[in-house]
Amino acid sequence: MKVDVHPFQDDVEKYIAYLQTTEGRLRLDLAWMNLRNFLPRAVGASGTSQALDLGGGTGATALCLAELGFHVTLVDKAEAMLSLAAEAARGAGISDRLTFQQADAADLASLFPSSFFDVVVCHNMLEYAEDPAAVLRGIRQVSKRSAGAVVSIVVRNRAGEVLKAGRQPATPFVHRQCTQVDTVDRTGVEMEAMTACSIAALTIYDMCKSIDRSMTIGDLTLWEKTGGRSGMYRRPPSLDDDELGL
Repeated sequence: MKVDVHPFQDDVEKYIAYLQTTEGRLRLDLAWMNLRNFLPRAVGASGTSQALDLGGGTGATALCLAELGFHVTLVDKAEAMLSLAAEAARGAGISDRLTFQQADAADLASLFPSSFFDVVVCHNMLEYAEDPAAVLRGIRQVSKRSAGAVVSIVVRNRAGEVLKAGRQPATPFVHRQCTQVDTVDRTGVEMEAMTACSIAALTIYDMCKSIDRSMTIGDLTLWEKTGGRSGMYRRPPSLDDDELGL
């Protein structure tokens, strides 16, 4: 099995510039803020905990782990990325806590002993793998089975596509959240649907507030309802998106 190279592998400067964009910063910061809440102790009874950053690129996450006290092995296929990560580690004075290895994720199972890592991080790499299942099997083999061990996997999915609007500075970042609710008992189904939309909107705000706290949650509207005592309702076509500001 072969793993496709990272799309920015041949243009390191482009990748560094990307990490400074809204999307790039969100990709790193949100994943790290969530991961750190679940990390085990960096130094336990058996010594320093081992962490693996698979496809770690320029080492942003690897350095965060090392600063907490973990010994981190960063594996990436791109030599240029590893060089930048090593330089950043030297600048931070934590080179002794990191090991850099140029390798293919397909070879993960043959690179390290079984049940070796307390923490395995695989962020935004699986989407470039020809056989993600094989990479996951390798991760399972090298990660510990003990309580407290953590495997963190982030893959771009449809829900994450809403953040693409941040790539265009001249375009307002607008996300429309729609929810469909079906019930089998007597209840205010409209409230169920609108509550779900409200929670979804608040979740997006919580995820993005580190980038822009001036975000606004706008109109909350019922589009259609069927059944129940009041019968069917459908929003009049005259009340279109323009009137809602969407």
